[in-house]
Amino acid sequence: MKKADLALYAAKDQGGHTVALAPSDEMVLKSSYYTASQLGRLRSLAERQKKKEAVLLREALDDVLRKYDRS
Repeated sequence: MKKADLALYAAKDQGGHTVALAPSDEMVLKSSYYTASQLGRLRSLAERQKKKEAVLLREALDDVLRKYDRS
């Protein structure tokens, strides 16, 4: 029940007509992979776009996978 509740709030944070998954125990904090300057730029971009940082990161990952996964 708690995971469903977390997924509901994650979807609400992302905006209307959105589906989200509950956070997994396997998820890793983004700060362990990115520099402080990258995170600052991401935060600024998210504010300008009125989106969550996680949404922008997922969009970027989808773009990378489309670019390189042409099997």
